[in-house]
Amino acid sequence: MSLSQVARLEEKVAKQIERVNQEQERLTLYQDQLQKAMFATFISYQAGSNLRFDKALEQAFGAAPKAHNPSTGERRNET
Repeated sequence: MSLSQVARLEEKVAKQIERVNQEQERLTLYQDQLQKAMFATFISYQAGSNLRFDKALEQAFGAAPKAHNPSTGERRNET
């Protein structure tokens, strides 16, 4: 492989790294927007609901996972 081929490959890699970084920034922005929209939707729903905040959270996102206690074989709520 010649030096010019290596240089072209280095350039391609650098361009691809830049593209990946741009896509990562976009993904982070979209994730942030989604999280904010989900939170705002939840808050507006909860504000008009008769449910307590913890019950509304459970209804919206499911029950908190239960941790397994190996010594007793029981599960307990982590909240």
